[in-house]
Amino acid sequence: MEEIDIKKTLPYDLIPAQKVNDSEEPLGKVIGHQKQKEVLISVLKWFKESKEYKKRGVDIPRGILMYGDPGNGKSLLIKETIKYAEAPTFVFRGDMDNVSEGLEEMFKKAKETGHVVIVIDELDLLIGKDSRAERVLQDNLDGVSSESDILVLCATNHIYEIPEPLMRSGRLEKVLRIPSPTGKEAVLLLKKLFKDLGVTLPSDFVNEEFELALDDVPCATIKSIVNEVFLTNGFENITSEMIYDSIFNLTNQVKNSSNSDIYQHAVHEAGHALMTKACSEFFKIGRLTINNNGGYLSVVENNREFNPHDKLIADIKISCAGLIAEKLIFKKGSDGCDSDMQRAYKIAARAINRVGFLSCANTLPEVKPYIRNETEERRRHNEIEIEKLLKRCEKETKHYLKKNKKLLIKLADKLFKKKNLKSFEVLNIIGLA
Repeated sequence: MEEIDIKKTLPYDLIPAQKVNDSEEPLGKVIGHQKQKEVLISVLKWFKESKEYKKRGVDIPRGILMYGDPGNGKSLLIKETIKYAEAPTFVFRGDMDNVSEGLEEMFKKAKETGHVVIVIDELDLLIGKDSRAERVLQDNLDGVSSESDILVLCATNHIYEIPEPLMRSGRLEKVLRIPSPTGKEAVLLLKKLFKDLGVTLPSDFVNEEFELALDDVPCATIKSIVNEVFLTNGFENITSEMIYDSIFNLTNQVKNSSNSDIYQHAVHEAGHALMTKACSEFFKIGRLTINNNGGYLSVVENNREFNPHDKLIADIKISCAGLIAEKLIFKKGSDGCDSDMQRAYKIAARAINRVGFLSCANTLPEVKPYIRNETEERRRHNEIEIEKLLKRCEKETKHYLKKNKKLLIKLADKLFKKKNLKSFEVLNIIGLA
C-alpha cells in the first residue's frame, strides 16, 4: 500500500517559532512604511504580553489586514512580523479546492496549539473561490477568544473585494494600506540593494533627482531595476545614467508604432508636464518618458496627506492637459486619452459626491465612493456640478497651454528625440513657464 505524505494533505504550512536577538530592530529589514510598522510593532508587543492583558480583562486586536498594489512589500512585512512574533505560525495554502473546509481545519488546529499566528494571503481570491469562506472566517474570528490567543494576518491586493463585515471590530480590525514607496523610501531601498551586492553607488548619484525618478515605483520593480543594472553592465564602473536607463526600461513596455504616433505621445506627455509645472505648489515633475506604447509622466505630490480645494483642481487640470495638448497641436486626441479623462472625472466626482462642496475636501476622511444614499434629484444636481467643474478646469488648462505653446512644442520635440527625460532636463526646457 502506497504511503500517504501527510504534509501534502494539510491545508497549511507550519513555521516553528523563531528566536530574535534583543539587539535586532523589529521589522528593520523593511524600508519605509514607518506608520504601518509602528502599528504592527504595537500589536506584536500586545500579542507577546497577551496573558497579562487577559488577566486585566483587556482584549488585544485579533486580526490585521494589509492591502495595496502588488510588489509594495506586504509579503516582506508579514514575513518580518511573524519573525518578531516569536510564535508558531500557520500559513494557509491557497491552492486548495475546498477553501472553507481548509480554513476550518487550520483554525481548529491553531486553537488547540494556542498562542500562534495565522497568515492568509490573497484573501480576496480565497473568498471569490469559495462562497462559504467569508462565513467561516467570520465565525472563527469571532471565536478567537482571549483564551485562544491567536493573531491573524491577512493580505489582499483588492481591498474593495473584502466584505465589510470581515473588517469590523473584533475581526480584521486593523486595516493597513501598504502604498508604493515615496521617492525618499525608494532611494533608501535602492541604496540598500546596492550595498547588499557590495557595490558603491556612482559618484554622480544625486539623491533628489532619483527620488523624483523613483517616486511611486513598486518595491519589486526597484529590485528588478537593480538586477538589470548589473546584468546589463556588470559590477564595475556603474554610472547614474546606467541606473536611469534601467528605470526607464523597467517602467515601460514597448510595441510597434509609427513615428507620427510616437510624436503625438510626446505632445501628450509634454502637456501633462507643462501643466504640472504650473501647479508646482502641489506637485513636482518626476521622470518623463515615451515609447511605442504611449508615455508616462511621474507626478510627485509635495504633500500626500493634504488635499485642499486648490490641489484637487490642479490634479484635474494635469489629467486634462494631455488631451488638450494633442487637440492644440493635432486638432484631435488619441485613444490613450480615455484613462486621463476618466481620472479627471473621478477626481471631480469624488469632490462633489463625497464632500458636497470642495472647500472642506482637506478635512473630511477618505471613504468608499458613493456609499451614502442619494435621491435622484440630488444625483442629477451633482452631475451638473461635476460637469461645470470639469469645463472650468478644461478652459483654464487650454488657456495656459495656448499661452505656452512654443514651450509645449519645444519639450515635445526634445522628448521625441531622447525618449526619456529626467526631472531637471524637463525643467531646463520649461522653467520659465
